Amino acid sequence: AEQMLEINGMNSQIAAATEEQTSVAAMVVENVTNMHVSFEDTMDSLTAVRDVAKNLHYLSDNLLDATAKFKIE
Repeated sequence: AEQMLEINGMNSQIAAATEEQTSVAAMVVENVTNMHVSFEDTMDSLTAVRDVAKNLHYLSDNLLDATAKFKIE
């Protein structure tokens, strides 16, 4: 009878540990998913910054070409 109580106690501990591990695993999955979304948002932002930088470079080249036509005498 004492051994049965000990086994029941162990089973309860195992069940509690399993439940806690399941909860932690779910939190890890949620955090990884949130990180993935953040990385995608960052990539979208970096793509937009790259496009703006390319456009700025293009406009800068045009401005240099336009100002090169003027001469100070």
